[in-house]
Amino acid sequence: MKHRWVVSPSKGADGFAGLGKHSTKIMDTVHLSGASSEPQLGLIASPWHTLIVLVIAALNAFRAAIYANHVRAGLGTSRSHLYLRTIAFECAFLALVTLGVWLRGSSLQTIFGQRWRSVGQVFRDLGSGLALWFVAIVAVSILGGHRAARRLNCVSASADAG
Repeated sequence: MKHRWVVSPSKGADGFAGLGKHSTKIMDTVHLSGASSEPQLGLIASPWHTLIVLVIAALNAFRAAIYANHVRAGLGTSRSHLYLRTIAFECAFLALVTLGVWLRGSSLQTIFGQRWRSVGQVFRDLGSGLALWFVAIVAVSILGGHRAARRLNCVSASADAG
């Protein structure tokens, strides 16, 4: 049980705290319950699962670096194949993360968020996505093509990871 010292005025002769002729300050303890207004942070997945997810992410980054060298040498595959493989990996990665959260018994709302309660919330989320997409397109256009797009991808991936 946690205790916290607080200073509180006692009631004076007039019945109001701290306003009476004989009011004094006393030290009192307040019992802090486990259900405080601060959110309790806990693990949503087991540590071994988190380690597996980090290892897979690192291996994918290593594979991407090797693949980038092949592309620079002219040995790469088509862009559509690259995009399809990236989408498949991202879906499998999401499934792995979701599985770890589910096995721990945590709520999947931790990953996906709360359900939409109105059509307005749906359009708000769609609008946010479209606005971010538009900002990314403008930034790539201003900064200069594919080279800037790769830099922007690295920055956005770092922001997502953080």
